[in-house]
Amino acid sequence: MDKQAEADKNRNPSNKGSFATHLECSKTGEHYPVGVLHGLSRVGAPLIVRYDLKALGDKLSKQALAQRPEISNAVDETKFEKGRSGRLLDFPV
Repeated sequence: MDKQAEADKNRNPSNKGSFATHLECSKTGEHYPVGVLHGLSRVGAPLIVRYDLKALGDKLSKQALAQRPEISNAVDETKFEKGRSGRLLDFPV
């Protein structure tokens, strides 16, 4: 089965509006379904989201992307408390 057919087969129909095809273990390459809550893989490694980039490219033009508003992923550290290690804790103050 080619990669596109596999991606189509793995796409979760309840995940409409998303081009995610599956989650993949960053260590072993094992696949996990999208639309199901996961933590780490069975071997304790992070899961990577894989997307159907062909379908995304067919649906979304470069022009449409260029017209989207810019979004900042910056974290305002003043809204978080630092733990004893000096690292940010993951809950708002």
